[in-house]
Amino acid sequence: MLWNFHEVRQQQASTKFRRGDVAMLQEDVRRRHMWKRAVIEQLIEGRVGMLRTVVFRTPVGNKITRPIQLLIPLEVDQGREYVEELLSS
Repeated sequence: MLWNFHEVRQQQASTKFRRGDVAMLQEDVRRRHMWKRAVIEQLIEGRVGMLRTVVFRTPVGNKITRPIQLLIPLEVDQGREYVEELLSS
C-alpha cells in the first residue's frame, strides 16, 4: 500500500509505549514541523485494560494529557540513563 508523504498513519496495536519515551503530539492547528515534542511520564489504561491516555512533560516543564491516537513515537535511543536523568530533573 502506498502512503502519501503527508499522511499520518494510525498507530498499530503492536506499538509499545513506555515511560520515558520521547514522542510528538499531533496537532491539527499547526504544521507538522511545529508539533510539540515531549517525554511520556504516565500511561493511563481504560476500563478494558487497553492504553487510552498519556501524560507528557514538555521541555519547559508543562504537563499535557492527550489520547493515545495523537501520539507519534520518535525512534530515538539515547540510552535509558539519559532519559532517566531528564525525568528526574
